[in-house]
Amino acid sequence: MITCVTLTQAVTTVFACLLLLAPLVSNILGVQPNMRVYVPSKAMGAEKRKLADWPQPPGSLPELAALPQALGAAMDDRFGLRFRLIHLGSRMLYAVGVSVTPQVLIGQDGWLFYASSTDGSAVDSYRGTNLYSDEQLDAWFTRVEGQRRVLADRGIAYILVVVPDKHSIYAEKMPAWLNRVVPRTRLDQLAERAAESPQLAFVDLRPALTAAKSIHQVFHQRDTHWNAFGAFAGYREIMLYVCAFHPDAPVLASSRVGFELYATEGDLARMLHLADLLPEEAYRARTSGDRPDRSDALRVTVVGDSFSEALSLLHGSWCEVVRG
Repeated sequence: MITCVTLTQAVTTVFACLLLLAPLVSNILGVQPNMRVYVPSKAMGAEKRKLADWPQPPGSLPELAALPQALGAAMDDRFGLRFRLIHLGSRMLYAVGVSVTPQVLIGQDGWLFYASSTDGSAVDSYRGTNLYSDEQLDAWFTRVEGQRRVLADRGIAYILVVVPDKHSIYAEKMPAWLNRVVPRTRLDQLAERAAESPQLAFVDLRPALTAAKSIHQVFHQRDTHWNAFGAFAGYREIMLYVCAFHPDAPVLASSRVGFELYATEGDLARMLHLADLLPEEAYRARTSGDRPDRSDALRVTVVGDSFSEALSLLHGSWCEVVRG
């Protein structure tokens, strides 16, 4: 039998073969676009996780049984052209308002929100579906009160500051389809319970940030965190409580703080694999004039998460920031 193949069929066949071979050739040649955000040694990349390690030679039957799955996970993370294909797919989905990852929520007017269900449950918090039970609140404040007393016995003032999530300040930028079940949130619960403990200095930054946002944007549009303007508004509010304990505490005047514009990549845009498509213009704070000497000034230790990093630029040399 003689089979005649048209030119169109031949070209289509060759093109299909090239597509199938492209990932293999990419791996052989070491071509992996955007690999810079997935370096395993950095542990955290655009996907907020470490690449799956290549499995070690099995030393037992259970390890041998788990070998195929571990090998598959490592190969999946290093699949040829994986990052390029994810980027292309993410661009197509973003164009129709769909996120490539459940960890990022696409809001209105180009705003992005962190939506991980395992790291604070931001969506549940916004909707009011994860309120604390009375037992959880009791345990939370028992622990906080214990910390306050330990520090008070050493003559150290304890101030508890809660930086709100971005959706608490920019709720109007959340997706229109995402409804709020109840208007009350976990932070509302904490603030209400803290009001019953006059000895606890509890700082709810929502009023300060809400007031500041009428003057300038206080959160990054495509990043989880507050920007320099938001951090400075928070700093001014925190210092009111610091000065209540230490009236002579040095406070930076607004005239001594400048803001410098720079280009950066938002962590949420990176998680969408769209940092190139969704750049972020941000501001960094710069202080002018002499700072208080470390040996003579009040010492403040800030124990916090990534939100506390912006505060270190504003407090000066008398403040130590520790990531907790």
